Amino acid sequence: MHTIGIDPGPDSYAWARYDGADIVAWGECAVDTLPDTPLHGLAAVGIEAVMPYGPRVPFGQSTRRTCECVGAIGAMFRFATGREPERVGRKRIAADLAGSARAGDKGINAVIGRLCPAFAVKHRGLNGHHRAAAAVAVWLWNRFGKL
Repeated sequence: MHTIGIDPGPDSYAWARYDGADIVAWGECAVDTLPDTPLHGLAAVGIEAVMPYGPRVPFGQSTRRTCECVGAIGAMFRFATGREPERVGRKRIAADLAGSARAGDKGINAVIGRLCPAFAVKHRGLNGHHRAAAAVAVWLWNRFGKL
């Protein structure tokens, strides 16, 4: 069993596959493409949701496009796996994994480093997009009781 975490962007998305012990695969895909990783044995898919930073912060074109991509990615995985993707905000991931919604990316990365030591050591050069996808995959595994 494994989970796949997704960090969407306006034109592509990063994904990471977690097997309960470590991140075993990751990559980046165009919005209309499934990841090059097996989907059999998939317990759940999680997508980092686009969350507003405040009531008066307007959404720009990039954010609007990312919102559209979240819907497209969700529909694609729903069709391919028969499962509804879980959507989760970064503050919820931080609160659940790092113990505080204020933990931020550094706090989340520290938890990922502790829970996925091989991933953290071998892949220090990965960008934040991949690390965010890894955080979603780990959060999802923990959320559903270590599938």
